[in-house]
Amino acid sequence: MSHLDTDTEIGKPRLNLLVVDVDTAVREVCRDVAAGLGLATRLVDTAEAARHAVSTAPVHLVLMDLRLPGGGIDLLRQMRELRPDIAIIIASMSTSIPFAVETMRCGAYDFVPKPFHLAELRVALTRATEQWLRARQTQSVRERMQLARSGLDVNQRMTIIGDSPDMEKLYRTIDTAAASASSVLILGEIGTGKELAARAIHALSPQAKMPFVIVDCRAIAPTRIEGEIFGRVANGNLQAGLLARAHGGTVFFDEIGELPFEAQGKLVRALQEKQVHPLDGIAAAAAEVRVLAATSRDLDYASQAGKFRRDLYFRLNVVKVNVPPLRQRKSDIPLLAAHFLARNSRPGDARMQLTDAVIETLMDYDWPGNVREFETCMQRASEMTPGDFISQFQMLTQVRTAREESLAASKNAQQESFGQENFGIVPLAVMEKQAILDALERLGGDRLEAAKHLQIGKTTLYRKLREYAV
Repeated sequence: MSHLDTDTEIGKPRLNLLVVDVDTAVREVCRDVAAGLGLATRLVDTAEAARHAVSTAPVHLVLMDLRLPGGGIDLLRQMRELRPDIAIIIASMSTSIPFAVETMRCGAYDFVPKPFHLAELRVALTRATEQWLRARQTQSVRERMQLARSGLDVNQRMTIIGDSPDMEKLYRTIDTAAASASSVLILGEIGTGKELAARAIHALSPQAKMPFVIVDCRAIAPTRIEGEIFGRVANGNLQAGLLARAHGGTVFFDEIGELPFEAQGKLVRALQEKQVHPLDGIAAAAAEVRVLAATSRDLDYASQAGKFRRDLYFRLNVVKVNVPPLRQRKSDIPLLAAHFLARNSRPGDARMQLTDAVIETLMDYDWPGNVREFETCMQRASEMTPGDFISQFQMLTQVRTAREESLAASKNAQQESFGQENFGIVPLAVMEKQAILDALERLGGDRLEAAKHLQIGKTTLYRKLREYAV
């Protein structure tokens, strides 16, 4: 991590900017603008001086003109090699799109044409500063998560993999949630890793050494769930509930949308009073806990429809964490594949390799079951492969199997929702969902146009998309 100066007046990091330009007037103007943004600035006028500055001093941002003797694209690449974390802005008289694209491909963060207006320069420096600080925060969260995992979780159940923009945003949100003492609502489709996010929040929080207790609202029978959560008497002995066991720590309600309505009311009371009332009239027990709750349902819509308690929804929805589906972060697929192959390999075995064709096959599928489905597919492929390379045919076979299982699961879920005996009648909800999907496909994903052609309001369409997890 680069050394940072500190602005003692407001206690925030003060970044160092290197301005590289042959024009003295340009350098001085850049220095004045940077000073107004709180940046410490160093001015150089040669490529050699720029290389020396980057290699010997802490530099976080660079504003440079590539038209220098010994400079050009090579200088840009060399700076990125010396300090991969710097944000480089290219200022140039050339306004051609190919030139700008080439600089971005070689590692530049932004491009501003010369001569530039002061407002443009100020915006570019502000964006670069914010980008550097976001990247630093993300790296800090990753390092702390790594330490927490090695110290607290020997089973590596807290591993979160990915460096896509969506995942970097998730890391920063986890960091913010961990620092808060408020309840957290973790949103995401089934299989995205909501429990991993909850574990990371707990491990980075002040309660990290206290209990982390999971309440799986899907796995516990409705007739037993109140006793499991609040406690009960069995064989004449009081069995403490999960809330009491988590006292002083964190309780994680997985798929809280499945919690029975009556139990929701008792949970609200327990959170308000910071104590639980076990069944059978036993005396109350202390239960001061931090609550993390995850759901794949739209609880706002469910609460408005009377299917989820509104007061519990508001109590949970203080800090919100969105875990992205795998189809929105496909650039993470190679990292995930390597991780799962390494985890499934036996001690002493050579690490299994994936060809570009296999990676392309993996990225062509949308993975509706998300990371959970992806992990199963990789495990099957590795077990069915005798050598060191997974063939494209083998991966196509596994992806085809995953697709068939996903379709079957979706069909079964519809049958469970609407009853096994439908006499060949297609439920209205199924027809409605298909009509929305067809409209979006024909209109290239334009939601406003889709709402117009479906003759419904845009708010209704967005609600339907959430409801059907589209």
